[in-house]
Formats: sequence, structure tokens, C-alpha cells
Amino acid sequence: MLNTTTAVLLATSWAPLLSGLLHQCLNADDPSCNGGVAAFSAMLRHHSKLEAQDNQNDALPFAHIQLLDKDSAFVHMHPLGLSVNRLILNGLMGLDVFASSPSILLQNNLDSGVSSQDISYLQTHDMPLLISNVGVPPSNSWHPYTKAVHFDTETRLAILSLAMSTEELNVPAAMGGLRYVRKVNEENGCVKPSSSYHTLLSDYFSHSNVTTSRVEETDSSNCWLPIVYHSDKGDQFESFLEAMRALPRHHRPAMIIDTAGSLQEYEEPTLVDGIWVASPRLNSRTFFQHKLEMSYDAVFGLQLDYVEFISAPLSPLPDEMKDETYRSEIL
Repeated sequence: MLNTTTAVLLATSWAPLLSGLLHQCLNADDPSCNGGVAAFSAMLRHHSKLEAQDNQNDALPFAHIQLLDKDSAFVHMHPLGLSVNRLILNGLMGLDVFASSPSILLQNNLDSGVSSQDISYLQTHDMPLLISNVGVPPSNSWHPYTKAVHFDTETRLAILSLAMSTEELNVPAAMGGLRYVRKVNEENGCVKPSSSYHTLLSDYFSHSNVTTSRVEETDSSNCWLPIVYHSDKGDQFESFLEAMRALPRHHRPAMIIDTAGSLQEYEEPTLVDGIWVASPRLNSRTFFQHKLEMSYDAVFGLQLDYVEFISAPLSPLPDEMKDETYRSEIL
């Protein structure tokens, strides 16, 4: 039970797989090392321990949302192609989810008359694709390997990702996902059942791999806090934000992250009608982290009380962040 405020970290990475060019970064102390997902993860582990000092814990729980590396020379030249992302992100680093634009759904040769790539190795239940605004049909080879909501057990965050679509799809997709998270919270006894309205879209999200159990008393131990990533054009984000603000309080997201940096006034997280709005312009060379301080309310569940934003260059990586894990993961 959460009787006091607790904190978790949410880190968003666009870092490439390699820590430099193809001929660079031969070892962890090579001065030519330049960013990469290994450096991002090392920085996240460091901040997790640093932030925990104020909470008397060894390390704060964190969620790492990683964008698929599609465009680097390493990916294009590797025999596995796009599938090398799985080899490194899941096989080496243990990440359990990744994000991408909807175009990935047509990159496998089984799903397109255009692509000749075989990326079936990228498709795995161990690291599914997080995409919330596309209904993937059973005829698509990605169907068993996608999720609309990522329920992160370490942080208790329920994360949605809306990527490169239209407002006509983004708003109802977000509404369906948010209603589903509320439904899970109600069935888990996190909040008292409400007269939450139901749609067919919320049924679609029931395929997410999270278990529920109906209980009578409220309990914060199985609560989920909904977070929405919005990766689209600026004008669409403004209208999307207005639509989220118009929702009933118990169906609103706790936080919306606009990865395109569309609205400069929200570069620092800002509370808008009960929703924390963050609009950092993400890039592949920078570390991005949000520290989320949460508390529990018996009516509305987990509440997001405060958000702190940290960004820093990935290169050069300070020596104190080069732990043993970094040295084993450096590529």
C-alpha cells in the first residue's frame, strides 16, 4: 500500500545501437565512443542510484522506452538488418519492449509486396512492439508480437505509444487505452468501480498481457498510472491535448509526453487540468529522463504529484557512469 509519495524514473531513448561510427569505440575507454544505447542505459542506472539516495533505497525503479534503430549504417550493413535490434536490445541488454512508427508493420516480406526483408527474428514475445494507435489484424505477422499498453511491473506505469498517425485515430485509440487501464485498476481493487463508459476500442486493449482479479477492498499494490507518448505533428498534438483535457478525470492520462517538442511552453513538465504535459524535442544524442513522484488516492488510484525533467549529452560519458554492465554492453 502506498501511504506516502514514491518515485520512479521514465527514460525515453532515441539512441542508436552503436556508440559511434562503425570503426569507433573499440572498448569502454576509447575516447572515440559517442553515445549509443549502452551509454544511455549506463546513465539511467547512475541516475537511478543517485535519485534513490533521497529515498533511502539502493536504486529507484525505472522504465526504459527505446525507439527502434532503423536508419543507422550499422543496421543497414548488419546481416540481420532491422532484427539486430533484438540481438542487442533484448538479447544483450534485456529490454522487454520497444517503440517504432507504424511503418514497421509492413517491413516484413510476409506483410508487403514491396519489402524483401525477412525481419521475423525481430518478432518476439520477449520484446514486443508497443503501438497503441494501430489495430494490427491477425493476417499481419506482427499481430502476436505487439501490445497496445505496456504494463511495466517495476514502475507501475501503464504506457501507451501513439506514433505517426492521424488525430482521427490518436484520440479514440488513447481513449480506449485509458479506459482499459481504468478497468484493470477497478478489477484489481486499486479504485472503487465507477460508471466508466465502455467502447469496442477498450476491448481491443484487453489483449495486453496483464492479469486482473476482482476484489472488494481498494489496494494500491496493483495500481497502474497511465502515461501516453505522442509522436506526431505539432498541430495534431495541440488538438490531442485538448481532447485529453476534456475527458472525465478518472479517464485522463496522468502524463502526456510529446516527443516532437511541439510546444515550447511545455519543455519543462507542466500541470494542465490535472495532466502533466511534457514536450521535449527528443534526439539520438541526448539522455532524457522524467522523475515521477506518485501517491495513492482510493477514488482515482495512483496520482502523479510532481514531475522533474533531466536531460544531458550522452557523450562524453563520465567515468563514474562506466560500470561493469556498460563495459560488457559497449558496442
